[in-house]
Amino acid sequence: MSNQIVPLSSLSVNGKGSYGIAASAVPYAKDKYTYLRITDINDDGTLNIDDLKSVDDPDAFNYVLQPNDIVFARTGASTGRNYFYDGGDGTFVYAGFLIKFSIDPNKVNPLYVKYFCQSQKYRDWIYSFNTGSTRGNINERTLAQMPIELPSRRQQDLLVENLSKIDAKIKLNNQINRNLEEQAKAIFNSVYDKAVDQVPFTSIISIASGGTPRTSESSFWNGSIPFFTPKDVGFPFALNTEKYITNEGLNNCNSKLYPTNTTFITARGTVGKLSLAAIPMAMNQSCFALISEKINPTLIYMYAIKAVDSLKKKSNGAVFDAITIKDFETERVNKLSDEEIKSLSSVIEPIYNQIRLNTIENNRLSDLRDSLLPKLMSGDLGV
Repeated sequence: MSNQIVPLSSLSVNGKGSYGIAASAVPYAKDKYTYLRITDINDDGTLNIDDLKSVDDPDAFNYVLQPNDIVFARTGASTGRNYFYDGGDGTFVYAGFLIKFSIDPNKVNPLYVKYFCQSQKYRDWIYSFNTGSTRGNINERTLAQMPIELPSRRQQDLLVENLSKIDAKIKLNNQINRNLEEQAKAIFNSVYDKAVDQVPFTSIISIASGGTPRTSESSFWNGSIPFFTPKDVGFPFALNTEKYITNEGLNNCNSKLYPTNTTFITARGTVGKLSLAAIPMAMNQSCFALISEKINPTLIYMYAIKAVDSLKKKSNGAVFDAITIKDFETERVNKLSDEEIKSLSSVIEPIYNQIRLNTIENNRLSDLRDSLLPKLMSGDLGV
């Protein structure tokens, strides 16, 4: 028996969506509502909690998400990005560039809608609104007519049961990783903050630039070497990249292949974001690689966090347009002795190795989930 095709509106509580509040974000505060913006949603439907903001508006309470709500980005390069709210991530007020639909559990397993909106069929529908290189905007009326492939309720429940277990493990690994990194930072700071002498950042850590092949080179897209760009920042490890190049392309773009645990920092685009390489990677001209012959790569990452925090304070909270090597040349950091570096490395490196392994496991779990999704939607894997 073939699946039904139904519009999103037929699965919602009132048959239509609603736009979020048009209010400005304010610095995050525990006594205010957390503001959910497009930038707080990752492409895979999870939350990006690195830069959460709050909202301070008298009407904010009218826009609080409830369990089984799903929000969609309606404009720009992120059009179609979505987040399903199950109540487990805290309380959120959704912003004006998001459209909310409240899913009716009497009509569908609400989490099925979440997974459908991460499927290739959903992405193909979103991409159908693109015009050339421009991502098309989508309004509430259009989203309400989104065609959703709907299997039987038993098949929906089977899909949700299996994929939710995978997502729960991914979420647990992410929580473990954040806890481990907080431990590593605390250990590093306990030694770093007691150091008295300061030295220029670039006297202990070298900064290397990358390069980008000509876009006309097919190797830029079809090679085997991961090519790090500002879009590939991960917490704290970058594992997958959008682009790959060949050895020939690498040689032609003034870049090199950097080993695992290299610290990359974005110099343009999403400026000042840091990632460690979970696997060997090259990088484009919008990034720097931080390297040292004497300091463990994970300690370089710790030093980089200090430098970026300092640069942000100097900018008075303003958004960077770019970070240059000269910016790092003006930064001074606390000098650690060789013995302190050796001692810290022995403790912190294993912590980040575990984080890297958890990150790799999450990537494999994500691949498994994505391969199971169409089979469970179609019924090829049945009850």
